[in-house]
Amino acid sequence: MKFEFATFNSMKKIFTTLCATFVMLLAFAQEGMEYFLPADVSYDKSIPTPEEFFKQQLGEWHLTHNQVLSYMNEIARISDRAIIYEYARSYENKPLVHLVFTSEDNHAYLEDLKIPSISKFGVDLGEFEEKLDSMAEDALRSGAPNLNPRVPNKEEIFELYRQAW
Repeated sequence: MKFEFATFNSMKKIFTTLCATFVMLLAFAQEGMEYFLPADVSYDKSIPTPEEFFKQQLGEWHLTHNQVLSYMNEIARISDRAIIYEYARSYENKPLVHLVFTSEDNHAYLEDLKIPSISKFGVDLGEFEEKLDSMAEDALRSGAPNLNPRVPNKEEIFELYRQAW
C-alpha cells in the first residue's frame, strides 16, 4: 500500500506542476497593445485607446457586447474617417454592426461596394413573389438553416427573401 500511495503523491505533484505551468503560459500568451496599435503608425489623439475608454488593460476582463458597441459608436462619433452601420440583428436581438474606416472622399463610394439587392438584377417582382414558396422550401430542404442558432421557419425565410429584394 505504501508504494501505491507514494506513486499517487508523485502523480499528484506532476499533475499540479503541469497545471501551474499551463496557467503561467496562458498568462503570458496575451498580446500587448503594440500588436493591435503598432508604434510606427500615427494615430488621432482624440480617439481613445481601448484602455483609455474601458479604464482597464485589454483582455483584463471580458467585455459585453454593449461595451464593445459603445466603444465602436464613440470611434464613429469622434472620427471623420469612421462610420458605423447596423447590418443585422443577432438571435438575441443585439445589433450587429460594421465599423468602416476610410478616407472622407471614399465615404461616397461605400454604397457602390454593397451587395446589390435582387431587384437590381432585373428580376420581375411578380415572378419573384410567385417563386417564394418554392425557394423557401428549397432553403429548408438544403439543411443550411439548421446551421443557425435558431432555425427559421418558412415564413421567416419568406421575410429574409423579401428583405433581399
